[in-house]
Amino acid sequence: MDKYDVIVVGSGITGGWAAKEFCEKGFKTLVIERGRHITHRGPEYTDMQAPWQIDNRNLVPERIAEEGRYGNIINKGFFKPATQQFFADESEHPISYPEDKPFRWVRSYQLGGRSVTWGRQVLRWGPKDFEANAKDGHGVPWPIGYDDLAPWYDRVESFIGVSANKDGLDVLPDGVFQKPWEMSCAERFISDNLKKKYTDRHLIIGRAANITEPTPEQQSLGRTQCQARSYCKRGCSFGGYFSSLSATLPAAERTGNLTVVTDAIVETVDYDETTGRASGVTVIDAHSKEKRQYKARVVFCVPWHWAQYKSYLTPSLQLFPMVWRIAVVLWVTTSWTTLRALLRMPKSPDLKILTLSVDVLLLLIFPITAMSKKTMPILFVVLATKLLRSIDRTRAQQQIK
Repeated sequence: MDKYDVIVVGSGITGGWAAKEFCEKGFKTLVIERGRHITHRGPEYTDMQAPWQIDNRNLVPERIAEEGRYGNIINKGFFKPATQQFFADESEHPISYPEDKPFRWVRSYQLGGRSVTWGRQVLRWGPKDFEANAKDGHGVPWPIGYDDLAPWYDRVESFIGVSANKDGLDVLPDGVFQKPWEMSCAERFISDNLKKKYTDRHLIIGRAANITEPTPEQQSLGRTQCQARSYCKRGCSFGGYFSSLSATLPAAERTGNLTVVTDAIVETVDYDETTGRASGVTVIDAHSKEKRQYKARVVFCVPWHWAQYKSYLTPSLQLFPMVWRIAVVLWVTTSWTTLRALLRMPKSPDLKILTLSVDVLLLLIFPITAMSKKTMPILFVVLATKLLRSIDRTRAQQQIK
């Protein structure tokens, strides 16, 4: 039975960041990924293949629909033979949902998770986002403000590389940016005319995690500038866009403190009744179906899949007091869907249904963990990453209106 300082469950954007931060702080860290092992610039990357080298000239074959495969994403523009290997087939990994409420769940089961195929737009929350709950009376006021998080935004942006223009908008704060991409003639025409007629409407260039002026740190990881080929979802051999495979996991690996285990599905977070703390995880080998255990002082759970959260929560209600009293195990959700799923889990005296977002819960929970003094910065980096990659839909709709 192997023992580590930290176990990180999930290797996507948040998992990669957690691994990097823990490893750089000197903690022996194990990253557990349920999907297969792939490597940066490995054979699964297809960004160097010409159209005639790809099956069916990169058009989705009709037989895939006829066989009932990839039904959730087969009509999405990003799903092609050149990217098919990065997405889970729901015919092999089925989920259930009401017929009148289909849930289009896009999953990626490989090392790096969905960081290999994400959209790469990274927008900061502004002061108004943190103040909105208190002003409109909905939800719970944030315990922090933009000024508290701004230095951590800077740190994340400096590492991942963000190409953007400094637009000076209160609703969308500027950050640590590299040279922006140019607008097309049509975009520039619309932007100029909006400026002439409106003071509160703006058309700006996207803020993308695609590097245009690689820093020495990014170059040391083998990354170089984006080639503007629009092949991002095939995997980028240049490391032009940020992913766990191109950036955070290599940064963690070079410390000598990282161990990666793939094809291992976490069944439960193990609970030590004598200490009242998480002691590790039990995993199921995806191929042999055999179980094995890994032990650690801290278990950091960051998979996207809400089904895995259920497996963590349902084995024993003894887990609930551990989570809320000492918070050694952190559930980091990446969508409100996951949060709602969590709130439908069986209740216990120690599991309170809170209206806080889970990101705020992390801020409240993390300082009282067993390793709080050393790991507090890690929370802010992970939180900043999560906020960078997700902007509240309501806010977006309000801006459109």
